[in-house]
Amino acid sequence: MAAAVGLGLASGDPDGPGLGSRTWPGVFWVTAQEPSPGSAIERGSQVQIIFVEDGQTRSDVPVATGGPR
Repeated sequence: MAAAVGLGLASGDPDGPGLGSRTWPGVFWVTAQEPSPGSAIERGSQVQIIFVEDGQTRSDVPVATGGPR
């Protein structure tokens, strides 16, 4: 979806492996992003995402019935 609107995705570790090598195969949930949703940014900008693999938990992510919020 990011590429379709001209944005790039970045993980929290710019020196680490690319997102494809960290998220395939599997189901992952995005738990945060920077800049925040609804922010105005230029085409070609990078969006940093924080994610967890399905089944993992994080103390800073609220628990909700039916999946992450």
